[in-house]
Amino acid sequence: RTLVTDFGISRAVAEASMTVTGTTIGSVHYFSPEQAAGEEVGPASDIYALGIVIYEILSGRRPFEGETAAGVALKRLNEPPPPLSTGVRPIPAPLEAVVMRSLARDPAQRYPDAAAFSHALRNWRSEDETAAMVAPVVAAAAVVPPVIPDEVPATARPPRYVPPGPPPKKDRPWWLWILAFLAVLLLGAMGFLGAELLGGDRSEPSPSAETFALPNWEDEPITQVRIEADDLGLELRERPENDEDVPEDSVIRTDPEAGSQVSEGDEIVVFVSSGGETVEVPRLVGQTRDEASATLVQAELVLGSVTQEFSDQPEGTVIRSSPAEGTTVDVGDQVDIVLSRGPEPTPTPQPTPPPTPTPPPPTPTPEPS
Repeated sequence: RTLVTDFGISRAVAEASMTVTGTTIGSVHYFSPEQAAGEEVGPASDIYALGIVIYEILSGRRPFEGETAAGVALKRLNEPPPPLSTGVRPIPAPLEAVVMRSLARDPAQRYPDAAAFSHALRNWRSEDETAAMVAPVVAAAAVVPPVIPDEVPATARPPRYVPPGPPPKKDRPWWLWILAFLAVLLLGAMGFLGAELLGGDRSEPSPSAETFALPNWEDEPITQVRIEADDLGLELRERPENDEDVPEDSVIRTDPEAGSQVSEGDEIVVFVSSGGETVEVPRLVGQTRDEASATLVQAELVLGSVTQEFSDQPEGTVIRSSPAEGTTVDVGDQVDIVLSRGPEPTPTPQPTPPPTPTPPPPTPTPEPS
């Protein structure tokens, strides 16, 4: 069980703190009479501490002050807190009754728990609630003076505030909003802590939940795994991971491992292959063969085939690569390059030989007559 031990941390100083060997008590301005007396503390001690905080918000002062921590503790044990109505601000009598009951010296006269205190703070305008809150305070050995107008003696201080009814919202004093906000915040925090402590460990599956063995989804396409997981009532959390041995978009492994006992609603982490690790082909144009080879090694690639062709680029430099610059490839892939042989030479013109003269046709021999 968690108990609030200190509402004055932000303003605590060495002189205003009290401790017992091995036990933390808290700031003397905010702990309860039973804490000051070294008695057992309980939920009523938290109600007392919260009551002092609200008292200080409403009046601008703490109910007990002293030059030393011991002096403050003695006042708390021997004196009732001064009524809120003695301050400079007008405090409604029903609200004063709620706060003063939370500051009763006897823990039994305070509110039994935070829920009852919260209910009283939200309903202090109701006449029935006022009567219910004031009656225990009157019976608490005069720890808190009566506050109902028709029970106050003629010599008592007249009430400062007698509302005819709920005032318009625009007339509500500023301190009411601060009080409501602080009360909701503190009571909500106390309720949350109590629920967490009483609720135990909720991460463990219910004993009645049916368990089954997690299927083996290794190397299966993630699209198929999603369907199977949905049929089994399992929640998937997908995490991409490079793996050149497992096809892309297929399952590498699961957490928990295949065969583990799971139940409906459990979350399963699925590692999905995004293929092997990839890189981009670097710029090789203009480099020599050796420079291009070193660049490829630095990029975790391998120099492939090397060919040459005529080009206007300087001889011996890379004209282009295949795959081209900027192409995404797997780590370790080969990249082919083409080197320049320089400009293509212009062919030398050959001299034209003179034409061979055609011999004249032979003169025919006259036939004898």
